[in-house]
Amino acid sequence: MVELEQISVRFHYGDGSTLQALDQVSLSIPEGCFVTVVGNNGAGKSTLLNVLAGTLVPTSGRICIAGKEVTHWSEVRRARWIARVFANAAESTCGNLTVAENFAVALRRGEFHGLGWYLKAEERKHIRDQVARLGLGLEAHLDRPMEQLSSGQRQSLSVLMATLTHPKLLLLDEHVANLDPETADRVMALTESLIREEHLTALMVTHEIPYALAYGDRLVAMERGRVLVDLDAAQKREVSEEKLRDLYRSRPASTLALAT
Repeated sequence: MVELEQISVRFHYGDGSTLQALDQVSLSIPEGCFVTVVGNNGAGKSTLLNVLAGTLVPTSGRICIAGKEVTHWSEVRRARWIARVFANAAESTCGNLTVAENFAVALRRGEFHGLGWYLKAEERKHIRDQVARLGLGLEAHLDRPMEQLSSGQRQSLSVLMATLTHPKLLLLDEHVANLDPETADRVMALTESLIREEHLTALMVTHEIPYALAYGDRLVAMERGRVLVDLDAAQKREVSEEKLRDLYRSRPASTLALAT
């Protein structure tokens, strides 16, 4: 269970002005629920992920994960519980390390391992078996530097690595935004498959309304740091892409225009 209670984030600038990035956002995400979040730049999506990941401390409010309050936990302390996949695969993987070495780091997420970590034979076999599930033939290239792979291959591995240790919360930060449509569809299908197989709690931020409607159990639409609409699975099935866009168009005070 992930709980956000009245989370607000306010940025203060040198000229005395302020920006309300999140405005008393409350969300309750049951274990195993896959939530998609839509909204354009400035809606508060990235701020929401940063608050959950621990890279940003909220101005007010509480965050609880698995019954523990983590509001003031550092990003490092939360790393055992939270995995994140970014839009740019270079942020989720290390290009200079091999595929196997990247997986070794992922297996030890949140642990202190110094400079002496290495892959045991059984761990390497486990990694090979996991990579083979992707059907990309990459299990034969575990010693290949990650930077030599295509963006689609690398992002597929990023999603797989993020789920290896069964995190309590998986954060997907526009993770298919930089991929061509065919590759994006393939990575999205992989993402949902892994989430369902591992019964993970996940939150995916996207600009793409079709993805937000097609995937997940719940849809949250944000505007100006607030939750504009929160739809469960049944309600999602009744909402078309056009209806969701109309919701934004009917709010003239808003500057938000969802991506087409």
